This record gives sequence, structure tokens and C-alpha cells, in this order.
Amino acid sequence: MMFRSSKLCWGIILLLIAALVLSSQFIDFAHVGVVGIAVIAAALAAIALCVASFKFARLPIPFAALYFVLQAPLGLPFIRLGILILIAFLACLGLGMLFPKWRRLRERRNAEGGTFYGA
Repeated sequence: MMFRSSKLCWGIILLLIAALVLSSQFIDFAHVGVVGIAVIAAALAAIALCVASFKFARLPIPFAALYFVLQAPLGLPFIRLGILILIAFLACLGLGMLFPKWRRLRERRNAEGGTFYGA
């Protein structure tokens, strides 16, 4: 199971990197800087991990980081960092309540020695 989720995660990361390369044709990354590009890459990796592991409650944090870094190059309305952190925190709490913890299917042995998959 670990191998499949690892391939899924890498596939999502590569798709997000392709989207980043495509968006570089429309966005002037000279205004973003090296630190901004590192934050964008880390945020895209965090989004990929959240989606691959079905942990949707953590998604607002990397989206807030992306918004903060890309608000000037994309011409988005200015929102202060403190307000973005508050919004991300409240959104994480709300999504955490909407999507309870994901239970992975685990392999268990029954009394007869056979294998079944259950929570």
C-alpha cells in the first residue's frame, strides 16, 4: 500500500510542478524571488501530500502561503499575513469537523487464518 500511495503522491507533485511551469509563462516570477519560489514548491508538495493521504483539513495552510506569496504577481487583493493565518486556522478547524480522520484499511487476520481488510 505504501508503494501505491508514494507513486500517487509523486504523480500529484509532478502534475503540480507542471502547472507551476505553465503558470510561469503568465506570471513574472522575478517579483517573487528565491524564497518565494521555495515557499511555492513547499506549498505544492504539502498540497500533494494532503490530497494523496486524504487529510483535507490541512489544505488551507499551504493555500494561505500560496496566496501570500502570489498576491502581488497575480494582482490579488492585499490581505495581511495575520489575517491569512487566522483564516487558514479557522478553515482547518472547519474542514477537520467536516472530514473526520481517515481510517486506512488495514490487513487483519481472522480466527481461521484468512486475511480480510477492515477498519
